[in-house]
Amino acid sequence: KRNLDAMELLRAKVSVIINNQNLIKDLIKGQISGYHRDLQLIKKPLMNSINLTFDSIEIVKLHLKGLKPQADKIAAQITAEIYTADLATELAVTKKIPFRTAYTQALKKLKKYDPDPKANLAKKVSLGAAGNLDLNYYQHALQAAKPRRRKTHKKQKLR
Repeated sequence: KRNLDAMELLRAKVSVIINNQNLIKDLIKGQISGYHRDLQLIKKPLMNSINLTFDSIEIVKLHLKGLKPQADKIAAQITAEIYTADLATELAVTKKIPFRTAYTQALKKLKKYDPDPKANLAKKVSLGAAGNLDLNYYQHALQAAKPRRRKTHKKQKLR
């Protein structure tokens, strides 16, 4: 069995980040405009969350490093149902009907629907969509946003 302790800790870190988020929201609620000295209290949970996030990304990168997708097994798991929202969107746009109505119609058409996964993927052009991941964009954004960590110094003994 592979030891997934790090992944379990990542799951727990999500709770810490959510807790920090709630703390920040609680501190700023009801604030009127202008300077408020109590806002200095958001720095610690904010920086803690940012550091946890970047540390978590590094841990996930280590875990994903050796993974290799098995295309045949992935393809075998893809069924027509995964395309329901895409088909519904296409129906809503072409027929100019509400999405809810289009989705109901799409569900009925699924049995006869024979999707082309590559063509479907090529339609996904929004940044971050499956057909346009542009991972370099996100890599540069992450590097630009990476916080600088303070150097810690050993305390000197006073004589």
